[in-house]
Amino acid sequence: MRGQIPPTIGEMSSLLEFEIGDNRMTGTIPEELYSLVEIDRLDFPFNFFTGTISDSISSMTRLKGLLIADNNLSGTLPSGLADIDGLRKYFFGTVPM
Repeated sequence: MRGQIPPTIGEMSSLLEFEIGDNRMTGTIPEELYSLVEIDRLDFPFNFFTGTISDSISSMTRLKGLLIADNNLSGTLPSGLADIDGLRKYFFGTVPM
């Protein structure tokens, strides 16, 4: 799969898992993705995403798994990740500072 995550992803309010690892996805993570508060797994390692992980990720309080390694992300991880009680499985890999 190639391309970008469209902003219309935010319209998929019943989405529980979003797994698009090991593709050729590019661009930034759209802010609309973080409005999907029912998601319990975000899995998008081994792509070419750029930019940062938004502080809005802390609104995803049902998140249990987060895999974002091996992209071209920058910045620091949002401190709000520590507030997601159910987050148990995560793999960040290298996130440049």
